[in-house]
Amino acid sequence: MQSFACRPFGDAAVLVELGTTRDPELALQASSLADSLSTWLASRSLDVVSGYCSVLVRFDPLTISPEEQLRAVTDALAAYTPHLDAEAAVGGEHRSSREHRPSREHNVRVCFGGEHGVDFERTAHDLGMRESRLRDMLCGGEFRVAFLGFLAGFPYLLGLPPALNGVDRLTRPRPRVPAGSMAIAAGQCGIYPRASAGGWRLLGRTNAVLFDPSHKPATLFAPFDRIRFEPVSDLRDASVTTT
Repeated sequence: MQSFACRPFGDAAVLVELGTTRDPELALQASSLADSLSTWLASRSLDVVSGYCSVLVRFDPLTISPEEQLRAVTDALAAYTPHLDAEAAVGGEHRSSREHRPSREHNVRVCFGGEHGVDFERTAHDLGMRESRLRDMLCGGEFRVAFLGFLAGFPYLLGLPPALNGVDRLTRPRPRVPAGSMAIAAGQCGIYPRASAGGWRLLGRTNAVLFDPSHKPATLFAPFDRIRFEPVSDLRDASVTTT
């Protein structure tokens, strides 16, 4: 039986915790739970946002008290849990999230190093490997979008090779990171959808447009999507192909 830790998060939100690890299956559960809570709570909540292993439900504290917020989420979880138990009983645990949210595959072309990835060479040196080895490790595997956050359209990606997990954030964040920068830090990988401040190690850059409010959907990526990186030498060729 799935269990949830549910607690107030200030006076305007409730945090639902599913676990404590960056596990792909847990991230899928969190995204599925966020969808379900958003449906069940409807207009009672302002927003429902999933993370690696948690879901944050935001409310308007002027219209619903913290006690009522917690009760509303607890009741919604009580309705959600039997669905998980029923799936597990027939051997289909986590199946519904995959079926209702089919993943897409994105081939993201990236210019690594140089002016487009100013931390690439130093990161390879710090890891004691050749630059070609670092590039091959990043392009040799598949990443999964765990959730979107930080900036609109910013994908937090699971699947970073274990050898790169020790790469730390910069001691001093940069005031401006170029849009399309592919970066890693603290066992995480992501792509900046627009220019912003940031403290992750910049390894490369793509021309892909990750967020465009004039499009539907506005974000290029969604939770469950699969991403592979492909190296290119010219930023003009650093586009994305989606299937």
